[in-house]
Amino acid sequence: MVGAQSAAAQRSKPADDYGIYDAALKAVVGGDKRTQMSIVRFTALTEDGVGDCLDKASSTPQWKSVVADLRQRNVVPRTLESRFGLPFKYEMADELEVVGGARVGPPGQDRRAFLAEQAEKLERMERMHYVQVQLSVPGVSSDGLRSIVYVAVSYAGVFIGLRKKDARWVEAREVCRWIS
Repeated sequence: MVGAQSAAAQRSKPADDYGIYDAALKAVVGGDKRTQMSIVRFTALTEDGVGDCLDKASSTPQWKSVVADLRQRNVVPRTLESRFGLPFKYEMADELEVVGGARVGPPGQDRRAFLAEQAEKLERMERMHYVQVQLSVPGVSSDGLRSIVYVAVSYAGVFIGLRKKDARWVEAREVCRWIS
């Protein structure tokens, strides 16, 4: 087990994790430099979050190693530092505010009124170019050339697959997403 952990550490050092994060977060906002982002300082990914979509995405040995590393590296939450190299403003936050989706409102509140409030809040966030995210620790393939990171926003989540090109992480594709 010690050998597996050291191999994973060699594949993706913390500084390399931030390169993965930068590429994934740029993809999330689609290059909008007006974005104001709030990044939760604690990583999160439950086993439910990994689920079938990743197992069904591919069966190559490289992909299996990415998913296995993602699971192994996210057993315990980690603390992120303000070390992102993003072309837009960001701040660190302590928790993810869940907004929108098909959530159940507070007891005693009319469901339609609650959903209308949530929709208005999402529209306001969009007008302000504001997004809040929480990240997983990235999983990296055994050859160090592929990565995947989970990015949760207040109402949805997406797994973003990346590849290494010329010593930099670039977006490869959206692997799977969900909306609450």
